[in-house]
Amino acid sequence: MKIVLLSGGKGKRLWPVSTDVMPKQFIKVFSNKTSMLSKTYNLVLRKNSKDNIYIATGKDYTDIIKKEIKGFNNFIVEPAYIGTFGAILNVAVFLEENSNLDEVVSIVPIDHDVSDDFYDNLYKAEELLRNSTSNICLIGIKPTFPSDQYGYIRHENNKVLSFVEKPNEDTAINLIHDDALWNSGILVFKLKGIVEIAKKYFNYKNYENFLNNYSNLPQNSFDREVLEKAKNISIVESDDSWNDIGTWEVLAPIISKPDKYNTNIINFEDKEIVNDGVRNAIIINSPNGLKIIPKDRKELIYRRWGYYEILNEFKFDKVNIKIKRLTILPNKNISYQYHHNRGENWYVLDGTGEVVIDDKLIKAKEGDIFSIEKEKKHSIKALSKLTILEVQYGPVEQSEIDIVRIETEWNKILEII
Repeated sequence: MKIVLLSGGKGKRLWPVSTDVMPKQFIKVFSNKTSMLSKTYNLVLRKNSKDNIYIATGKDYTDIIKKEIKGFNNFIVEPAYIGTFGAILNVAVFLEENSNLDEVVSIVPIDHDVSDDFYDNLYKAEELLRNSTSNICLIGIKPTFPSDQYGYIRHENNKVLSFVEKPNEDTAINLIHDDALWNSGILVFKLKGIVEIAKKYFNYKNYENFLNNYSNLPQNSFDREVLEKAKNISIVESDDSWNDIGTWEVLAPIISKPDKYNTNIINFEDKEIVNDGVRNAIIINSPNGLKIIPKDRKELIYRRWGYYEILNEFKFDKVNIKIKRLTILPNKNISYQYHHNRGENWYVLDGTGEVVIDDKLIKAKEGDIFSIEKEKKHSIKALSKLTILEVQYGPVEQSEIDIVRIETEWNKILEII
């Protein structure tokens, strides 16, 4: 398999560190003084020969890459930046002259932070392609929160059903509960299939002839020009660690720790920065400028019944309190359970449902309050979407481990009571 690293972006959202002259992929952002490019290259090199690894980039960046990866010279140079559609066709036509058309090719963006074995998914995709009629396979990531910055893929039985591009948060929540996956942007394809697509746009004689006509290609993304129109695309699902590090909101917690004000300070200069009360922010200082970003993204934790958000926590000498907002989706229920160390109060903010407390069934509606002492068995089912403010209290720090589950299925819970 040929692996091609895409390294042509400008990374403008990571200003002031990333610039046209030195874009994000070459900045040594990680704690071990490595760049996104070096980290990605070293990970794909673990299971492939360096002769089978290429870097697709602009001509202005080849010298930077040579300094960073000693002895590297497998470049596929983009004549101009016209979008990922042109970039990927450029890769395919270049490899057409240098490889067997039966080859499988992986396109890997370099601005991803992944677990060490993440790229094993490329070989799973290769195997899937070689045993199917598909020409293209994608790597879908199991979402961890409802991002409005990623595309989503609906799928079934390793086949893509449809794409949803950067939905709003409510739509993203529904997509996650329908088992949709994030689109990682990683593309694995049979070389012959992409070459056939290239020849539909103009019948080039050789790679040089293709380059002469390159500017006539649509200035579009590969997703829009090909994937959203294709009928037979395979997909491999991954729940490995994956982050698209195109923004400071994603990169900051990877490369820095928050201070006592929950502010991440990232300093690329040899001078001290003192935070005297700026809360819930990201501060980036570099020779090119200073940037301050407020932290405002909610962290939602998903469960089979819906999701919750931790709003606040208080720790005192004799009691610890944790406040959550629970969202229970229609016809879903929390398991019948109890706790050894904590009690809970439920405040129904919106919706309707049914509550079971110590084998007693009670209707629940907006404005109702339920008090659940420790050791009391309890569960709740949403008849319509339920929003609940949950206040946990007890003598020790509240932990998700302090749950004794009796039953999870609502019909069986009703049989018990």
